[in-house]
Amino acid sequence: MYRERLTPRPVIWVVLGAFAGTVGIAYAAAVGIPIGFTVGLGLVTLIYAVLWWTSPMLTVSPMCVTAGPAALPIESIAETTILDTEGLKLARDGRHPDADARAYTLIRPWAGNAGVLITLKDDADPHPSWVLSSRHPDDLAAAIHAAR
Repeated sequence: MYRERLTPRPVIWVVLGAFAGTVGIAYAAAVGIPIGFTVGLGLVTLIYAVLWWTSPMLTVSPMCVTAGPAALPIESIAETTILDTEGLKLARDGRHPDADARAYTLIRPWAGNAGVLITLKDDADPHPSWVLSSRHPDDLAAAIHAAR
């Protein structure tokens, strides 16, 4: 129903690609152009692969909400609240009125300045709420609401 990968912003990809290119140029100057090209290309491939594979996924299915390695059954969700920049900051720090310091948080600073607060009904859960950053919090909240 909903799927979002919390990848870094394009500027981070460009900066790390430029870094890999600089390392390739340094190797080319020191050992030769073919080796420098190979090192630069290999490094940029490695950096981009690590950025991609370590970026957590947010998914909503009819059965559960998945945020990175954690999964939350739909039936344990009480409500969802869309957080703006200030609300996300307060929830992250445990000072939001509906959030708790024990909340499960999946916040990536490069993934937007907004998010979603998911309040749980299960009192036995060690995390009474989830705080998730998202580039599209309206769509994420709508998908959770539709799944409920």
